[in-house]
Amino acid sequence: MLRKLSTLFIVLLAFSLIYAQNRTVLKPLGTTFMTKGQLQQLEVINKRADKSLKGKKQNHFTSQPLHLSGVKGTIDTISYLKSIGGTYNTNFGFFGQDVMAEWYVAPADLTIKAVGASISDDTGGKDITVKIYKVGVDSGWTKTQMETNGYTHYWGYWPSAGDGFAEIAPFEDESTGPWVNVDGGANGPTSPIFVEDIWSDLGTGFPVTPVASNPGEYQWVQMSSLGFEPNLLAGEIFAIVYTHSGTTLDADRIGFNSEGATAPSPGGFKFYENGRLISGPVSQGGDGGWWGRAFRWDYAAIVDLTGDRPPVIADVTTLGTTLSTAPRTVSATITDDNPSGGPSGVASAVLQYSLDDGATFTDVSMTASGNNYSADIPGQASGQKVVYKIMATDVQGNSSESSAQSYSVFAKTQSVLFIYNTADFSKGVATFFYLGDGTAEPVAHDFWSIPSDGTAELPQLLDLYDFVVQIDGSFPASDIHSDVATWIATGTASAPKAYFQSSQDFGCFLSNCADTTFNAGTFENDYLGIGTLGPQDFSNGNNADMELVGVASDPVSGWVETYKAANNVQYWYNSSFELGFTNWIDAITPTSSATSIFTEPSSGNVVGVRNEGTGWKTAFLAYDYLGADFMADTSVATGSDPTYAWGITVANQAAEFLKWAGFAVSVERENDLIPDQFSISQNYPNPFNPSTTIKFAIPQTAKVVLKVYDVLGREVANLVNETKEAGNYTVNFDASKLASGMYIYNIQAGNFNVSKKMMLLK
Repeated sequence: MLRKLSTLFIVLLAFSLIYAQNRTVLKPLGTTFMTKGQLQQLEVINKRADKSLKGKKQNHFTSQPLHLSGVKGTIDTISYLKSIGGTYNTNFGFFGQDVMAEWYVAPADLTIKAVGASISDDTGGKDITVKIYKVGVDSGWTKTQMETNGYTHYWGYWPSAGDGFAEIAPFEDESTGPWVNVDGGANGPTSPIFVEDIWSDLGTGFPVTPVASNPGEYQWVQMSSLGFEPNLLAGEIFAIVYTHSGTTLDADRIGFNSEGATAPSPGGFKFYENGRLISGPVSQGGDGGWWGRAFRWDYAAIVDLTGDRPPVIADVTTLGTTLSTAPRTVSATITDDNPSGGPSGVASAVLQYSLDDGATFTDVSMTASGNNYSADIPGQASGQKVVYKIMATDVQGNSSESSAQSYSVFAKTQSVLFIYNTADFSKGVATFFYLGDGTAEPVAHDFWSIPSDGTAELPQLLDLYDFVVQIDGSFPASDIHSDVATWIATGTASAPKAYFQSSQDFGCFLSNCADTTFNAGTFENDYLGIGTLGPQDFSNGNNADMELVGVASDPVSGWVETYKAANNVQYWYNSSFELGFTNWIDAITPTSSATSIFTEPSSGNVVGVRNEGTGWKTAFLAYDYLGADFMADTSVATGSDPTYAWGITVANQAAEFLKWAGFAVSVERENDLIPDQFSISQNYPNPFNPSTTIKFAIPQTAKVVLKVYDVLGREVANLVNETKEAGNYTVNFDASKLASGMYIYNIQAGNFNVSKKMMLLK
């Protein structure tokens, strides 16, 4: 797929001179790397705020088009940041010969005057090119299908034999054969996505040298730079398309500011030249080509609206997860004009909500106060997902609708609460790598995101759980220790609370990177066991690996030392390599009650502690455990080091803490034999002290819930709460924190519901 290189020297020279006067180069605040081993390339990476800019106004990249000549109607900007909102603080990357595209629907007849992208970084120093394409609506790609069928699907590619790369192409004019459909049919259209080049230099994209900027700040390219401006009719779908000019596949990363997306709502498309999950040419089994992704890129278009556009819906209320079952208010600003000169005005507006994931909607009329419209979504039961959008019609009969958003009414389904106190990754990526299937010991858990779900309902949320895991990523979004302290104080010997926090920069969040001493009476001192947090950032932002040493036989960190001894490796921390944000470890001076569990040997600094009291256990790591790896020698290239292992593929650090705190995270499948009926055995030994084994069998895949109750019917342990394949299973139940007495364990799997008694004798 060798991209043609043509030059419009005079135009480009003039263009470069204009932009040289209006661009401020902002140094990228983070560096992105790739994961190793059998895990997928981790492309979704967030930038950490540079400490030197804390409390100061950052220089923003602002490059506005200078000459919007020939305007015939109303100038407007089309972008999802404007129409949907969001933070767009996820850095999504592409590499040599890859392509990224974001699509939009023309709200009226229009002329595109300029397009731009918010670029997060350019670590490879390569250029990109931009084109504009029409989407293949006539072949089946409608707005609804773009919103609902794009995510995680591998759609296909054009063959490009002999192109010197992976021999596939994103567009027909670069191909040597017909479109190859991969994932269509029942999942959506079988036709190519981007079918008509409406703005390029005879098929070659306009060259752009990437400059890093903040979300909502775009590096603009004026369409007049090529001597013409494309026109679109109302309802037509167009895409802004960027191509990576680098000629080395899977190298020279360039990133765009992006945000996670959930269906039904707009998402982006990426063309992987050398494969997404399986590298290499498609002829050798690679999975290169167009993929839908559950993210949208922060692109924008400045347009001249020349037709009677439908009402403009903006500032739609974004509703996050809630525990409340009360009605929720949605408001928006709705305006209408008519650039063509005819009558204008909003005739009606309705709030539409769906309880079946967007299949059907119920209308609620909205009340107007000037340009502000509002209506209530009726209260919903716990566990219900609600999809909502707004439909507005003007006096000319033109209608528009906002992009669909969704929220859920929270329902407790697991015994562990995962609090994600950062916005580094999407929910799916965060749960996969921290507590989900990407770890050695997956932990079934409920999820709460502080950035999106807030802290207002946190006290009520915490009261539902005995086990809480908090991850702060590159930088904490909020200090929730006051609510956590109140919650921990409710723990008792028979119903203890357990709290784990992994945070590489909590100190800077609290005190702007000043060393902080916590006196008795503070949460950090009394519960976490931190006397002093400092020296702050003793690594000085070092991106190189730093060794971490656990404590042999320690219940939280001993697994590290066991693995090191068995495999002749060391344990290294480099957040920048794995996660894309800089390594900012803080030192800890433990209190007299706390136990040191991790140290950095070159400085002797403690970087992890655990603590416990009557009715509670805690652990605090002054680093992000997702960025820790095993390796024999960091001077050896990781790809050639057979001893390398990503830390979470050996053991899940949060799971190790939970086991110490009394939560059973291990459910083992005994063999591959398929039983012929549901069953659950009597625990053995019985009576027991303090642990016992429970075996169960399921003849078919089923949701399995196995819980333990005291004689008063109070739940004391949630051993299994997830879907299991057919097989025979063994569960270990550790009751070291429970009092002697009779307990009842109950299993529910399909229609199978059985309870048995067991006796704990201490």
